[in-house]
Amino acid sequence: RSEPYHRLILAMSISDCFGDFVYFTGSWAIPQEEDVYGAMGDEQTCEVQGFFKQLHATATVGYNVMLSVYYLLVVRYGWSEQRILRVEHYLHAYPIIYGLGTSIAGVPLKLYNNYIWLCWIASAPTG
Repeated sequence: RSEPYHRLILAMSISDCFGDFVYFTGSWAIPQEEDVYGAMGDEQTCEVQGFFKQLHATATVGYNVMLSVYYLLVVRYGWSEQRILRVEHYLHAYPIIYGLGTSIAGVPLKLYNNYIWLCWIASAPTG
């Protein structure tokens, strides 16, 4: 029974749920002034959706990388679960810190705007 493995999978699944939220809301979060079908949001809803899209994009990829590192340590180098437990917090630190860091940085930088059919990192609308 591999508890660190299950925690990594659970954390990646949670970060995928952020993406589910973004894709479910779709164009609803885009400011209604823009010429996009279904747009009924404002700058704040677009910012929230962009934040969660960035968090999803970075954390999910980060956890996928950490799962690869986990497999490398266990399969190639024969690490025991006890040894993995000692470094597990590092396997979670990268996706969380990088994901939250880039997501939070996008807010004051005003990076989250209409990105075709949802809000993510895009140039601000002109006009």
